[in-house]
Amino acid sequence: MAVTSAISDLVDFVYQSIESFFNGIYNIIHGILSTITGLLSGLLHTVGNTISGVGSVINSITAFVAGNIVLIAVGAVLAFLYLRSTKTGQRTVQQAKAKQ
Repeated sequence: MAVTSAISDLVDFVYQSIESFFNGIYNIIHGILSTITGLLSGLLHTVGNTISGVGSVINSITAFVAGNIVLIAVGAVLAFLYLRSTKTGQRTVQQAKAKQ
């Protein structure tokens, strides 16, 4: 019985050693691939968020410039109308003289 038990233990040991070796190789490859996948995913998220942020900034700047253009145009129209109505020697509304 001792010889068969020793041979059985030896075969079991060899099997577990080979299994452990291939398990280790699998875990190393899996870890490397998971790391590469995580890095690429993080890089893509970073690029996407950067592009989104740049788009938001461009949108805000465009709205700011458009608002300023509108305000400057309104101010220019009001200044033109004010200067036109206050010219010396001219009246904006002329009243008709009644004939007697």
